[in-house]
Amino acid sequence: MTSLISRVLQRHVAAVDTKVLDKWRKDLRVMTKIYRFLNFDLAWDAEESEKKKVYEPIEEARKLFLTFKNNFSEWVYKSLFPKRDGGMTPLEKEIGKWVSNFTYALDSSFLFPTFHGASSRIPDLAKMKNQLDTNVKRYQVAATKAFKDLEVYIDSHKDLEVTSPVESVDVGGVNVTVINWGRESGGESGEREFHLAMNLLNKRLDQIRKAGFASAVRGAKVTMDFDQKEVETSARYRPSTDEVIMYPLSLASESAGEGTLTHELGHRFYFKALPGQARAHWEEVLESRGTKVTREQIDRFFGAIKRKIDLSDPLSMLHDEEKYRAALPEAKNLTDELVFEELSKVMVKAWDQKTFDLDLYHDRLVDFKEGEVIQIEEVSDYGDTSPIEAFAECFMFWVLKGPRSLKPWTQEFFRRICREGGAKIASRVVQKYLDLQNS
Repeated sequence: MTSLISRVLQRHVAAVDTKVLDKWRKDLRVMTKIYRFLNFDLAWDAEESEKKKVYEPIEEARKLFLTFKNNFSEWVYKSLFPKRDGGMTPLEKEIGKWVSNFTYALDSSFLFPTFHGASSRIPDLAKMKNQLDTNVKRYQVAATKAFKDLEVYIDSHKDLEVTSPVESVDVGGVNVTVINWGRESGGESGEREFHLAMNLLNKRLDQIRKAGFASAVRGAKVTMDFDQKEVETSARYRPSTDEVIMYPLSLASESAGEGTLTHELGHRFYFKALPGQARAHWEEVLESRGTKVTREQIDRFFGAIKRKIDLSDPLSMLHDEEKYRAALPEAKNLTDELVFEELSKVMVKAWDQKTFDLDLYHDRLVDFKEGEVIQIEEVSDYGDTSPIEAFAECFMFWVLKGPRSLKPWTQEFFRRICREGGAKIASRVVQKYLDLQNS
């Protein structure tokens, strides 16, 4: 294990070869020919079919230049320059400046200007035609300087060890693919981050097996993707490829996605181990045990808040508990109480709202909550968004905190469904749980 980690932590420099640079040059020459041969002549009263013949090639060329620009930048910063704790060297920063000048000159706003205010992307043909030679000269000058500096850099770094930016290791019997792009490698912090993620991964896998869900990890594939492109998602499970992908959001903290991996492997157990009939039963029962938020409930909740809120200081009713207490007298039954508790989670005023508006608050309640299904026994805020997420959340709580972390009815129903997937979990059954299930 230690040797594998050390190998993965080696500074990676991919494609240190001037032949690759020659390919970029060749691509740019071909693209320039395409750009120069575009047709910019179109009569103002041309038929739609004639416009299509002119516009479509221009749009295809625009996409081609955009793809080249993005891929070239990724090659330089992800595959060519090594990753270091201290960042880029002065030479790399200088080269990066010229690379930026080059890619900036390839921007669509220069090469493919459009009419301002148009409802769709309509190319300004006259402007493109008039500026064609200027545009080509601009990016060719920048390309010449960038390519020359990159060639010198590559020639001076041929002695560096070339390692793959993608590594594969075995952790607790599970195949783990590590995508190093974007990860701070080498040095104390990079090594610590990686060790932490790998050790916690091994620990979670062991916990899942001991909880009786060995089939959730058997044959599993986990990808640790350190690429910084994904900034909003912690992880996801893809049933089509049977793969759990962990993103930087779940890998960069002290907990390194403490419950995230377990949640996603809960999805894997759901889709891989549970028979289709069991999944359908789980979804059907959870839907039937939920209650939908109605407009009438929203209006009653809003009416109660409206009477209590201080319009000069709306943030005085910022906390969920205060809104819930204000609306509780309007609740007619337990279902209303559950719905009002959920509605209390909607903020009375968006952070970017400069002034408070009661109508906007009502609209937010309707937009966010009308038609949402609330479980009678709440699993978690996220688990209540859908039966599938509820299962993954139940799985996570069961593995990390034990069966008692679930409420009585949910605990017994989850236990029974999981057995359909061959889970060897504790078999103790309490009669009152069965009574609750059948009630």
